[in-house]
Amino acid sequence: MKEFPIPITAPTEYERVVTANECRFFVPGTGRFRVVDGRESSLRPAKGAAAHQLRPWVFGSAWASLVLPAWSFLIHASAVLVDGGAVLFCARAKGGKSTLAAHLNTRGYALISDDLCRLDIPIHGFPLVYPSTPRLKLWSDSLAHLGWSNEHLEPDYSRAGKFHVLMKASKLVEPSPVRAVYILEWGNSAFTVCPG
Repeated sequence: MKEFPIPITAPTEYERVVTANECRFFVPGTGRFRVVDGRESSLRPAKGAAAHQLRPWVFGSAWASLVLPAWSFLIHASAVLVDGGAVLFCARAKGGKSTLAAHLNTRGYALISDDLCRLDIPIHGFPLVYPSTPRLKLWSDSLAHLGWSNEHLEPDYSRAGKFHVLMKASKLVEPSPVRAVYILEWGNSAFTVCPG
């Protein structure tokens, strides 16, 4: 990631511009981010911005804008590897995506991606999910349920009570075919049997 010049007058509120070949956004007190043609990412940190302030945006919005050809899209989900395929969990914010992925990871299922998944839709075959940064973003109550301490974890500075948990890097380097997608939502208990 390289730096690029920041305008003399910076806006005071979050600003985002998306065009056919460029995504750029400004986060007050943090910095200016730019992704061109889905391949080149640039960053101009704000004066005094620390690495912990930049990291969530680099691994979040900036990462999401990279390498996105026309047949790819992003989905708000967490994913783990089950029997060689990706199982995705979708939910609203605070819906349990990361918590469920964390619980499954403690039971031996490799984390593919947390919170944001890049999917490719090939002409033939199953959609593919690409592995991302090996980290989870978990609320303090989820950490407590897992028996994990937040003592040495980096807090999410945009959301009080949420922490970044660096996971042991898996050996996943290739995209995984999608096996299932689950929508996490409160409601009446029910089971649906899917063919295949």
